[in-house]
Amino acid sequence: MHLDHGSIGNGRILALVASDTSVDWLCLPRFDSPSFFGRLLDEQRGGTWRIEVSEGRETRQAYQRNTNVLVTRITADDGVLDVVDFAPWIDRGYQMDAPVQFVRLLVPVDGNPRIRITFAPACDYARQRPEFVMRTRAVEVRGHGCSVSLFSDIPVDYILNGAAVR
Repeated sequence: MHLDHGSIGNGRILALVASDTSVDWLCLPRFDSPSFFGRLLDEQRGGTWRIEVSEGRETRQAYQRNTNVLVTRITADDGVLDVVDFAPWIDRGYQMDAPVQFVRLLVPVDGNPRIRITFAPACDYARQRPEFVMRTRAVEVRGHGCSVSLFSDIPVDYILNGAAVR
């Protein structure tokens, strides 16, 4: 386990994202809640959310200038992909709203890279097995005292099964 991480947050949540795109730490729905992803504590059982390429791999991670938006560029044999991670702030006039949301955008840069997504939450410091409830464009994760949903343009069953997609 390396300790090379970017920090994503908005005042309500905080996630640590490794240079290999793995979300290694995230507690939900609050900072002091039990972990949802805890690979930082236990690499095997702690849980993670990672984007992997099928062939070849080089990653470079940096924040967009003057933001808390983290971009991880993955260079693979068959193309280049940016993983853009952030926790949104929403302008509400004279106030800012910090929703309990973590956003990951997969932006193709060059070629047609084949990716595999590992979405493996390990609720409550890996003491609870999550229950997955399929929705039309989402999967709801239950098992740690709250409900968390993953919304995606990629078919959710591909994500849960770890199937490769382009």
